Amino acid sequence: MTTQAMTLKELEEYSVIANQIQSFRHEYIPSFIKGVDTTKGNVQSFDIADSTADTAFEMLEINQFIKDEYKRLCEKLKALNDYINSIDNEVVKAIVIQHCCFGKSYDETAKILNYSKSTVYERLKKYFGK
Repeated sequence: MTTQAMTLKELEEYSVIANQIQSFRHEYIPSFIKGVDTTKGNVQSFDIADSTADTAFEMLEINQFIKDEYKRLCEKLKALNDYINSIDNEVVKAIVIQHCCFGKSYDETAKILNYSKSTVYERLKKYFGK
């Protein structure tokens, strides 16, 4: 399986996309659907299981645009996750996870990974060919 190439700019949208998906879920998925208590997160991620939320979302009687946008965001997040998982440089992968997925600044990422800010920035720049 080949993974579509991504730019750093696309990866930096990760936390925005993830937050939008959570916003849709909290706004539109009532906790009484199929007896699932969506007010309590699952043990691993403190969130609703993706398959449960996706199934519930499809069952809702809401504007088709909202359903389509939710589906688009989920597909984009999956593509981002697939790309991040395909990064074979562990340092770059760790930087991408901290900076793009967790939304840490370059300074925060550098401190967490015990690198200088310039090293973090240069590793990304070199990997993404900028």
